[in-house]
Amino acid sequence: MEYVQLGNSGLRVSGIAVGCMSLADDAASERILRKAVDAGINFFDTADLYQAGANESMVGRALRAVRDRVVIATKVGNRLRGDGS
Repeated sequence: MEYVQLGNSGLRVSGIAVGCMSLADDAASERILRKAVDAGINFFDTADLYQAGANESMVGRALRAVRDRVVIATKVGNRLRGDGS
């Protein structure tokens, strides 16, 4: 796996990131994330709107054991409207 520096942060992230938007809060999704780490991927993308915030929680739980080795990026400040949009 190739790694690149993330801007001026000093963080080195894998050239491939895992977009977590389509992952469910289930054991299969947690296995996908762990397999990604095993393959050398250390960069994961989520957002506060994915599954109304449940995605961020699932990603955090799934990666808890390797948290010191991964970078989790999230988008924040989004607002879920009353109509679900």
